[in-house]
Amino acid sequence: MSIVLAPDSFKGTLTQFEAADAMARGLRRRWPELATVRCPMADGGEGTAAVLAAARGGRFIEAATVDVYGRPRAGRFLLLPDRIAVIEAAAGPGYLRSDARPGPARRAHSRGLGLLIRAAVREGARRLVVTLGGTGSSDGGMGTLLELGARIAGAGEPGAAALSAVTAIELVRLPIPLEVWVDVLPPLTGPRGAIRAYGPQKGLLAGELDELDAAMERYGEILDRAAGKPVSETAGAGAAGGLGAALAAVGGRLVQGGVAVAEAVGLPAAIKDARAVITGEGAVDAQSGDGKVVSVVCRLARNAGVPALVVAGRLAGGGGPLYGDGASAFFAVTPGHDRPGAASEAADRLERRLWELSRWLDPMVAPRYGVPGR
Repeated sequence: MSIVLAPDSFKGTLTQFEAADAMARGLRRRWPELATVRCPMADGGEGTAAVLAAARGGRFIEAATVDVYGRPRAGRFLLLPDRIAVIEAAAGPGYLRSDARPGPARRAHSRGLGLLIRAAVREGARRLVVTLGGTGSSDGGMGTLLELGARIAGAGEPGAAALSAVTAIELVRLPIPLEVWVDVLPPLTGPRGAIRAYGPQKGLLAGELDELDAAMERYGEILDRAAGKPVSETAGAGAAGGLGAALAAVGGRLVQGGVAVAEAVGLPAAIKDARAVITGEGAVDAQSGDGKVVSVVCRLARNAGVPALVVAGRLAGGGGPLYGDGASAFFAVTPGHDRPGAASEAADRLERRLWELSRWLDPMVAPRYGVPGR
């Protein structure tokens, strides 16, 4: 029997690996003999490839790509031993730079992801996994489709600004199977869609959201006709600025990233033999129950009949649905954990918090392990 530690990254402070190590140190301050199983997690966003590499091996391959404005940059993808290539979309299109003004966000595109997909195919990958978290474009996947050989009439250069100009699309399907891992499952359009919900995070202006959302809806209809099926209605179609719909159109199968990562790293089996599970992330908020790591881990723990604790850098409210997912309790690390400059202190704070919380675990841990409380 053991305690399973399955955190996501504490964004801006700790990687998932650093968080799991700090949690283990905190528990061992109370129970030096306690067995812990560390299963660092990701949900299809940043860090997914690193988590899979740690669990399954493989090697990272460097490949030239471009950022969301077409500027050359170095990219990479993971090639697993079974020749499955794992590509983080954020390593292609990437984020909008902090020095970018809001206006150019209309011109941000996803060509970089298409370049990495082509590189993985050339490397001899027999299957592709593309993770969509953390991208900085809202072009409906036009840039990626163009790099994969599609013809898009009327658009010119890809970007959100070109959505309304598209009149027809001729697709080229990928030569190998594709699985698309998404951290959340937004629709393509509407209040929770690619433009209105996520466009402002990428620099789109409030006054242009209605126009661009309507353009994305028309673009989705054209994409449906090209694909011969309603890809614009697929759960997750709005992920990564519409890349979910675009990749579904060329044969991709969209799945919830956190569930896929959990299976890949063996988390369900680890939880089955555990006495308790501890997960966490930088902030528990309204999105935490929408396919994020903490909700996936809590559901697995609930299904196994194992208590699950959630430790967050910040409790921002909205985490109530996680109780329904199986969370037993929530704990904040300390007030101000996510303030600027806290990175050097984050591991120590998390370690101390786990040491403090070990008393909460006494009834379920100490007697069954034969380890005295201290």
